[in-house]
Amino acid sequence: MVLDGRRLQGTENEGVPLPLAELFWAPDSAAFFITYSWGGQVGEWRVRVYVIEKEGVRWSDVTQEAVKRFKKHYKCHDPEDPNVAAATWVKDSKRLLLITEVPPHSSCPEMGEIRGYMVEVPSGKIIREYDGRELRERWGWHLGHRFGPPKR
Repeated sequence: MVLDGRRLQGTENEGVPLPLAELFWAPDSAAFFITYSWGGQVGEWRVRVYVIEKEGVRWSDVTQEAVKRFKKHYKCHDPEDPNVAAATWVKDSKRLLLITEVPPHSSCPEMGEIRGYMVEVPSGKIIREYDGRELRERWGWHLGHRFGPPKR
């Protein structure tokens, strides 16, 4: 990754060479996330969080606890990880709202169901969990047209 024409230290072997990616800086500019996909609506969605430190940039996986907990709620016939997207930063770069989704595949009876997880950055520790209804009611304006509040 390059900033002001210079490669950011810590990102030499990083990159998201995919056409479906979104980058979102934290309000305090101390971190950013990239949500990316291998196939759009039915493809896998993943998140990478980068924390800016004095020495450079460090990648942090903040999704592990959320994925593990999500799998306790929903099962697919075939082993599949949920889709994960980042929705918004909270408390500058200290917390991140993640959306997890049952993959929209026929092997998943509850395909499309979602949950939300407020996680600490960079640890990924879950601060709060939201079911789909509560996630839409509380955070709908951050979820976009795919996951946002249902039309009335």
